Amino acid sequence: MGIIYVILILLLISIVNAVDFYILIYPELTIKEAFKLITTAITLNKLLFTGSGYLTSSYLSRNKNLPFYKALSAFLLLEALGVSLWLGLGIYFGAKIAVKIPFIFIPILVFIIILGWLKSKNFTKAAKNVLTVLKDMARRIPVIMPLIFLNMLLFICYYLFLFRIFNFNPGVLSIIKIVSISFAVGYLSPVPAGAGFKDTALVLLLMNSGLTLDRAVVIAVFDRVLVAVFWGVLGSIFGYDLIKEQVKRRLKAIKK
Repeated sequence: MGIIYVILILLLISIVNAVDFYILIYPELTIKEAFKLITTAITLNKLLFTGSGYLTSSYLSRNKNLPFYKALSAFLLLEALGVSLWLGLGIYFGAKIAVKIPFIFIPILVFIIILGWLKSKNFTKAAKNVLTVLKDMARRIPVIMPLIFLNMLLFICYYLFLFRIFNFNPGVLSIIKIVSISFAVGYLSPVPAGAGFKDTALVLLLMNSGLTLDRAVVIAVFDRVLVAVFWGVLGSIFGYDLIKEQVKRRLKAIKK
């Protein structure tokens, strides 16, 4: 039954993400269309690199008559809210990782500066468009914050049931510590979905909680595979639907 619970929780997390996105971009899309876009975005972010999914889904959102910059702004806002909360908890429970923050963001800032210098007009225009939309969306943040916290609670429940599958039953506070620190390390890592970094942090934290190395590795690998398969299947279904709509749109344009 444990595996059923973790899959259902992942599905609930997907639904909450879709509702958050829907609230931010309302009234352009239906909740079903919002679910398709955000599922595709999260899947690509996990399989490729963070940001690739947001750009792709924002591009595909034009098929739904949703402006590119509005979709992108909604994705960025949701990412910023969720990540900041996990980073806050992660740094609180594991202050040592705070030292890594400047070294992670320096290359990103350098890249942004170079991009802005090479394509200053396009970059400035894009930044202005995003900021304009974000100002309007900021009024809806109080509405989605309870859902952001709900999503965090669902992730904690996910790991609670995941650990129970392997007969590991830490206290709730220990689970929050394990999840928040491993997530924070994953967010600060330079690789897609924190692969390797998040998993290593999870293994070390599980060992610190009393598990042997082999059990900790099995849990971390199972977690990585389960999440990848879940989002891979879900993203393939809805991503295919979005791409199919894009192809049809292009074909119609060619015929005209």
